[in-house]
Amino acid sequence: MTVGHRVPTRGPWVSFKKPTLERLPVRNVAALGNEALSVLGDAFDGIATKLLEPIASLNADPVRREIDTALMTALQLSDVKLVSELLAQEPILCNSRIESKVTQIGFKYHPTATAGASG
Repeated sequence: MTVGHRVPTRGPWVSFKKPTLERLPVRNVAALGNEALSVLGDAFDGIATKLLEPIASLNADPVRREIDTALMTALQLSDVKLVSELLAQEPILCNSRIESKVTQIGFKYHPTATAGASG
C-alpha cells in the first residue's frame, strides 16, 4: 500500500511524507476477534525466526507466502498471490528500470516518442 504513496528521491531510498502516512488506512488490531488473533499469533510463532528472501523475490518467497496465508486466513481475505506478482514487477521493488519491465511484457519502450508531442 505504501509503495503507491512514495515520493521519488534521488538514489535508492524512498521517502514518505508524514501527511501521506497519516491518511493511509490501518487495520485496528484491537478490533480483531480471538480466532483471528490466535491465527496471527500462531503464524508469528512459526515464522518469526525464518529468513525472508530479498524484496525483489517477494512473489517467490515461501516465507512471505506463509505470512500472506496467515493474513488471508485471519482477516478473511481473498488470495493475494496476484498482488505479490504485480508488486514483484514494480521497478522500485525489483531494482530495475521501467523500460526493462515494459520490454518483458511485450511493449517497445521509446522514451523520446512523446518528447516532441504537444498536448
